Amino acid sequence: MSTATPTHLTAPLPPAAAEALSRLELAFAPLPVRKAVVRYGICLETYARLAMMDARNMSGYQFDLMVEAQDELTQRHEQLEQAGMLHLVVTA
Repeated sequence: MSTATPTHLTAPLPPAAAEALSRLELAFAPLPVRKAVVRYGICLETYARLAMMDARNMSGYQFDLMVEAQDELTQRHEQLEQAGMLHLVVTA
């Protein structure tokens, strides 16, 4: 008699538990990782806010700020990916 091997040994965590686990993991992460996560969040909010604006009504400063935020997001994404901590900012 053959038995199938389970692919998951435990059930997925409830969203609240997964969020708590991420916060705990972030609290014990190295300082550069914590800084990158915070910076990523700030730039993501900045980019999202500016991306909603009509480009015709944007000042040069606002456009430059949006481009800088996008560049910073890319840099922090790469940094976190190299550190194996990208899961702290990107959800499936």
